[in-house]
Amino acid sequence: MLQSENSIIAINGKDPYPLISAETQRPLLIFDFEGKFLYLNPFAFKLLDCTTKDIRYRFFTDFVYSSDVSKVLSAIRAMLRLGGRPLILRHRLCRGESSFVQVRVDGRILHNAGKPYAVQFILSTLNQIEQSESFSESKFQW
Repeated sequence: MLQSENSIIAINGKDPYPLISAETQRPLLIFDFEGKFLYLNPFAFKLLDCTTKDIRYRFFTDFVYSSDVSKVLSAIRAMLRLGGRPLILRHRLCRGESSFVQVRVDGRILHNAGKPYAVQFILSTLNQIEQSESFSESKFQW
């Protein structure tokens, strides 16, 4: 069930992934293998520049930059083939009508009762990645 505007997508009005969403201050997307959204945290709504009305009948691939769709789908198939091992990839997401943002994705397959049922993407924007890398570099400079 989709909750109110710019909120999380939740099932039965409760956050189905409280530990995951509490742990991250980054955009978090969870979608099934058809690409239908199961969960977005508020950071994901902001990054995608959308509301629950915008995504209600859309698929994850609708937000992936068109030339990156095959790369993202190949990565998901690879995660499934590798038994759900996490992967990191970079691609572009569409924001609104005419802009996009480059993101790094920490992707993994989610399981229920031992069977894969969804894909989880935790995103970092290029700006967040640069800040993190510059912090790491400055930490080790003498």
